[in-house]
Amino acid sequence: MIFDEETVSGIVSDSAGNIFVNTRKGIFKENDEFGPWESACGETGCKQVFNRIFFDKTDNLWVSGESGLYIMQPDKTFKPVKEIYTSAEDLFPVSTDVFFSDSEGNVWVSDNSLVGALFVFKNDRTVEKYQLPDVNAEIVDIIDHEGQLFVVTKWSGVFGLEENGTLKPVPLWKKDVFVKRTFVDSKQRIWVVTLSNEIFVDIENDAIAFHVPGISGEAAIHSVLEDKNGNFWLMTNIGVASIKGKDADCFLNGGCSSVPAVVYGKKNGMASWECAE
Repeated sequence: MIFDEETVSGIVSDSAGNIFVNTRKGIFKENDEFGPWESACGETGCKQVFNRIFFDKTDNLWVSGESGLYIMQPDKTFKPVKEIYTSAEDLFPVSTDVFFSDSEGNVWVSDNSLVGALFVFKNDRTVEKYQLPDVNAEIVDIIDHEGQLFVVTKWSGVFGLEENGTLKPVPLWKKDVFVKRTFVDSKQRIWVVTLSNEIFVDIENDAIAFHVPGISGEAAIHSVLEDKNGNFWLMTNIGVASIKGKDADCFLNGGCSSVPAVVYGKKNGMASWECAE
C-alpha cells in the first residue's frame, strides 16, 4: 500500500464522499471503494509538497504548503490564490494551518506568517484581511456555532464575528483553557481538546470535563470526530477510541457517571498506535 511508509498529514472528502489523503509523496484519491489509490494530481503526480488540504462547499480543493496557498484547477494543476482573487491592499496569506468554509461558501483561513490575522476569500473573488484585537493571539480553529462565526485561539480565548464585521472577545465557555483543537457536533455542542490533553464539552457556555476511562490522563488526544450515526471518535497516540453517541449524551446530560469507550490499536490491524486525524 502506498501509505505504509508515508506520514499522512490530512484526510478529507468531497461532497460525493471521495476520500483524499495528503502525504509527503503527494495527494492521493481513492479510485473505488476500498480499491486502488491514484494521484489526485493526474499522471504526472503532484509537483509540490503540501501541509494541509481542504474542500470548500463547492468542492474546490485548497492546499497550503511552504510555497504558498493554492486551489486545484480542472486540469489538476494548482494555481496561487493571488492569481484568482483580488485584494484592495494586495495582502494574501502566505500559508495556513486553519481552513473554514462558512454557510455562504466563503473560505476563511489563518495566516502562519501573521499572528492574529485571518483572511476571508469571498464568492465575488475578493479577499479581505481581519486582525484580532489581541495581536499575539495564535489561531487554532474557526468554527460556526448556532449561526455565528467564532475564531478560537490557543492562549487568548475566543473571538466572535459581529454583524458590523468586527471581531470581539466572547466568553464562549466559563473556563480558562489552552486550546489545541475544537469540534462542533451535530447538536451544536463544542468539544474542546486542550494542550494538557483534556476534553471539555461546552454546553450553554459551561465547559464540562469529559473523562474517558483508558484515555484521559494517559493519552495525547489529537482530535474528536462524529460519524453519520452520531458516534464519536477520539484520535490519540495510544489508539482510536470509539464512544457511542447515546453514552456521550447520557454523561453530558448528567444521567451517567462515566463514559464507556472501545479503544482500537495494533491488535485491531492498525500499523501504529498514533492517529492524528
